[in-house]
Amino acid sequence: MVIEIESDLFFNEEFFDEIDQLFDFFIKNRYNYYIDDEIIFKSQWLLGARKSKNEFLQKSFANSAYITTDDKLTISSKNEEKENRLTLKDGLIYLSNPILVFIENSYYDSKCYKGIFSKFESAEKLLFFNTNRWLEYRNCGGKDGVKNQINLELKRYRKETLDNHKYLRAIIILDSDKRFPSDDDNYYEDFINYFELKGIKIHILEKREIENYLPLIIFERETNVSDDAITALKELDENQLDYYDYEKGFKINSRKKLLPLFENISDKNYEILKSGFDNKDFRTKREIPKLFLSNSITKEMLLDRCRHQNDPKELENIIEKINGLL
Repeated sequence: MVIEIESDLFFNEEFFDEIDQLFDFFIKNRYNYYIDDEIIFKSQWLLGARKSKNEFLQKSFANSAYITTDDKLTISSKNEEKENRLTLKDGLIYLSNPILVFIENSYYDSKCYKGIFSKFESAEKLLFFNTNRWLEYRNCGGKDGVKNQINLELKRYRKETLDNHKYLRAIIILDSDKRFPSDDDNYYEDFINYFELKGIKIHILEKREIENYLPLIIFERETNVSDDAITALKELDENQLDYYDYEKGFKINSRKKLLPLFENISDKNYEILKSGFDNKDFRTKREIPKLFLSNSITKEMLLDRCRHQNDPKELENIIEKINGLL
């Protein structure tokens, strides 16, 4: 995010401490500082006890000629939300907050996302934010729990000047839990509308769960799953792999109850895959996320797992949505 501070504020001593806090963000590379007014170099703020900031200001002034200002937030003497202007007080609340990424299980699923993001150059900044605790993964427990979690966050700002959701920078990423591609496409419609009205980004995974994005070759190489089970998985087509439940399998007691998506699998493969892979020695919700952190995974493998999707660039688009909050 690019931040500009109106020049007048540098000449009013009551704002100096808050400006110092903003400059701490800039110096740590949390945000980019945009400056195009040389009068700041003559301000009381700089000429006082802050002469050490002069070199940083000079560099920022030179670099500002090359900064894209499409996402610029201006720190001003008054709030003008339509113009993307906030006061120092409200701007500091907004900018001090970490980016919140709400996922189903913040402990295990975060490993999946961190592993995926580490393979994309475009995710470098969000990984930097996460390392510095400026981006946090939060547990939401799925669709039913996320409203409560968001509302708890919003309560923190109920006494502030702006509507409370204006201070929150968050994205919700949920498993689709679909059993096949067209399974209840409208299930999340009201849910999505509810949060979009509050300016909170939503992404519903196209595949069943985040585990379904794991390249099969990693599952083969780095687990002790039997050769027969690996062969059965390899004989599934791309859509079947997208909606297979690694934990519980088909959750049925008769082949006759198989969903149409899986009707063409062999009897042998049905018997192997029907109960899933979760057991006391291989807890799928614990072990599969670890596989996403494997150094053997490449960006190309991940892209290949999405190549057939309605949105083949889904992983890149998730990164772009998060980057839009940084």
